[in-house]
Amino acid sequence: MVEVLTTSAGGDSSFPTAHRMFISRSSIAKEHMNYVLSHLHLTQSTIMIEEQNLLRLATFSSLYKNIIRQIILLIPNLDSEQCEILQQLERLDESYVHRKM
Repeated sequence: MVEVLTTSAGGDSSFPTAHRMFISRSSIAKEHMNYVLSHLHLTQSTIMIEEQNLLRLATFSSLYKNIIRQIILLIPNLDSEQCEILQQLERLDESYVHRKM
């Protein structure tokens, strides 16, 4: 199961978008198809990523760091936690090589 987070192609009004995909090296038995399909549906409109994982992703490249920053800045009325994440993004050392993901 793969989930990819992107931003919609809306120019200045882009929003985070999630895409799910199931990849298998072998055929899926018909009796298992409903189980697989149930995992492809998004059941909530909120995309939740733990702060630690978000900051870890930002260490991979300045491009990722900037994308994460832009997504956070799209949030209306930022709260103190979101402002703290922005501050942590600015303090990240881009030379840090992430060992675990």
